[in-house]
Amino acid sequence: TGLGTQTLDGGAVHRIPLLPKREQPVTSRRTVETILARNRRRFNRNFCRELARVAPDVVIALPHLFPNVEEAVGLRDGSRWRLVYAPHLHEEDPWWPAERVAHAVRRADALIALTSHERDRLVEAYSADSSRIAVIPPAVTLPPSPQTDDRDPTVLFLGRREASKRIDALVEAMKIVWESIPETRFIVAGPAGRQTADPTDELRTDG
Repeated sequence: TGLGTQTLDGGAVHRIPLLPKREQPVTSRRTVETILARNRRRFNRNFCRELARVAPDVVIALPHLFPNVEEAVGLRDGSRWRLVYAPHLHEEDPWWPAERVAHAVRRADALIALTSHERDRLVEAYSADSSRIAVIPPAVTLPPSPQTDDRDPTVLFLGRREASKRIDALVEAMKIVWESIPETRFIVAGPAGRQTADPTDELRTDG
């Protein structure tokens, strides 16, 4: 079936591949759509098989409208499991399918918003029921680390360097930080996004 299973932290993880291993790198939206159209039927068949085998109580679908999300939304009616959807709104993305996201939002039994702002947008722009939304920030719990007096303050960004991630806002905020704490380090780690302009170019230009 093409399924892969592994154990992580004592739990079984079942992977259903969407793209063939020999697929060429995705370089354009047309390429994405072609690949998805060719592999969607196979993925949906395997996805349905796994849901029937596992018989879950809850299905959590995330993020955006990847095939796993839309297939879960389509299978929700007539299923015993409940659907929890975490849309991760990217409304500044020119490819953002607002109408389809609104459809998924309305079909879900519960929603996860990453911030209170996202919760408000789900209600205002996607007709979500506020009573079905839980705000759960994306974070991990780490053990406390010893503080050292000789370490410079550091701000770290992890993610794609593109406009939708709003690194430009972080760059502007860092200028304010440097006025009062000039020794602060600003570290950006992540690949370039679809846009050709890198929001951190201004920092390299200004030195």
